[in-house]
Amino acid sequence: MVGLRPLVCLAACSIAGCGGSSGSPDFGSGATPARPQDDAGATGSDAGAPLNDAGGGSATNDVTLPPVDEAGVLFVADATTTRGCVPGTYVGTFDCTITAILGLIQIPWKGPMSLTLTSQASGAGEFQMLTIAPGAHISGTDQYDGGFSANLSGTLDCATQKLTGALDGNYQLMMGLLNVNAMFAGSLAADYAGNAAPPSFTNGVMGPLASPQWGGDGGFLGTCTWSAALK
Repeated sequence: MVGLRPLVCLAACSIAGCGGSSGSPDFGSGATPARPQDDAGATGSDAGAPLNDAGGGSATNDVTLPPVDEAGVLFVADATTTRGCVPGTYVGTFDCTITAILGLIQIPWKGPMSLTLTSQASGAGEFQMLTIAPGAHISGTDQYDGGFSANLSGTLDCATQKLTGALDGNYQLMMGLLNVNAMFAGSLAADYAGNAAPPSFTNGVMGPLASPQWGGDGGFLGTCTWSAALK
């Protein structure tokens, strides 16, 4: 029969931790056992590195950065980044300075103008080219009661935002014994602002205008400026 004293000693040692390792866990105290430390002294994920960082790197999602221009400025697309052509009727004004009789006479021409641009859309619904419809012209009367009229023709390249074309017309003047009936012709050009509100033609030029009946460059010569906007 075992004596009472050895049992009391055994119980006391169990409570006080006698005879055990100082590092053994104390399950009897109700405390959570400590996690083992790694070589750097940090425990578990508290080492500061992601759990999936084994092997020197963690998996990341691919991210597409916004584009930047050559100066490193962030490019943000908005309504102004899309240029195009808008069919319709454009109205504006023109202003010409015409010289006659070897530059001895200055004849100003000015007045309203309009031109209608038409086209067929491409398969993607975009316009590649617009054409000045028949009927576009300028006309008026100068200070000498001479009348002028000219037809306009040309195309607008939607990609380059440039209009190119031509004009051909007639000038008539009857003043005393002077009777003038001269044909004239020249080029037509303008820049197109498709993103403007409303879309418009700027920096428009007609000419140089020349008339074979008046001696070409030595006779009837002039240049016009013009502008127009979508009505």
